[in-house]
Amino acid sequence: MPTYLIFAVFLAIAQALMLAVHYFIYGSIISLFGITVVSHKIALGIGLAVLAFSFLISSLLVRWMDTTVTKILYFLAGIWLGLLLYLVIGFLAAWLIAATWASFPRIILGGLAVAIALIVSSYGIWSSYHPKIKYLDVTLKNLPENWKGKTIVQLSDVHLGNVFGSSFLSEVVKRTNDLNPEVVLITGDLLDGMGDDLKHSVKPLSDIRTPQGMYFITGNHETFLPPEQVSEVLSQVPVKPLKNELVDLDGLQIIGINYPTSLTGGIDLSQEIKKINPDQNKPTILMYHSPVQVEAVSRTGVVDLMLSGHTHRGQMWPINLITYLIYHGYDYGLHQVGPMQIYTTTGTGGWGPTMRVFARPEIVAIRLR
Repeated sequence: MPTYLIFAVFLAIAQALMLAVHYFIYGSIISLFGITVVSHKIALGIGLAVLAFSFLISSLLVRWMDTTVTKILYFLAGIWLGLLLYLVIGFLAAWLIAATWASFPRIILGGLAVAIALIVSSYGIWSSYHPKIKYLDVTLKNLPENWKGKTIVQLSDVHLGNVFGSSFLSEVVKRTNDLNPEVVLITGDLLDGMGDDLKHSVKPLSDIRTPQGMYFITGNHETFLPPEQVSEVLSQVPVKPLKNELVDLDGLQIIGINYPTSLTGGIDLSQEIKKINPDQNKPTILMYHSPVQVEAVSRTGVVDLMLSGHTHRGQMWPINLITYLIYHGYDYGLHQVGPMQIYTTTGTGGWGPTMRVFARPEIVAIRLR
């Protein structure tokens, strides 16, 4: 089946699900709040129908016209998408309570569901703009003395574009510099794949202070942009893209493997590592955007630490349960896999709903032992 047909079918299914969810919200509001006035029902139905298509339409608009108005519409549509999730959870809980405690006033149940959804969503918005510092101690075999006690900072999934811009990145850069990193590694999705002012958005990276430099690999969102545009944007700042290659930093090897584009299809990380042929007597860090093929990479015996992102840890509870299953438990955190360790970060920015609930964004400070 052609790619465009697959995409069209996916959109149709997704939009059908959105309509079904909004119909559930409509029925819940009507019943729990006892709305009987026909004009009010019609107004609610029209409003929810528009909201059901809001994220799709605003995503198309912001790609077509990158203006302040379209950016605001895109941001608000994302917020509604996040709020919708917690309204669904709240109303489901309300119906469960109503089924087991019939005498409890439904209007109170509905009010509590809406209030809790608003509180959780508000926290999620705040959390999105306040990344925490995640401290890790990692032991690498054969680590040179000059690297012991030094800090590597991992940034990932910043998603610079229509929501997160230069002011957000400036704060990230300031907090990164406070960690005195020896090197900064950016593991993909620095760019969101949308937004015309990306050159301005990345400029704060020029202020990062690090003796060993700053290295970058592409994530899936960079593949939404023409490769020449990504190169042009990155040329504005002192960052070195690693395109399926290795750099030796005073005895510490960093391998960067780019995310495959739709044209190149999948990628065999083990084979790519063999092509690069790292020195097995030196500690090696692999940067790859997605935490996949983890066991296979470990079996190569040459990678000591794999750094990934991509999953956002679901970004909002309970979606983290889905990412946990999809990525076999490697969707977040530090794990030992044979002779190798892998750390998957929640990411520094966000995508879609500008919310983070039980998946706080982070700047990762890795102290080497």
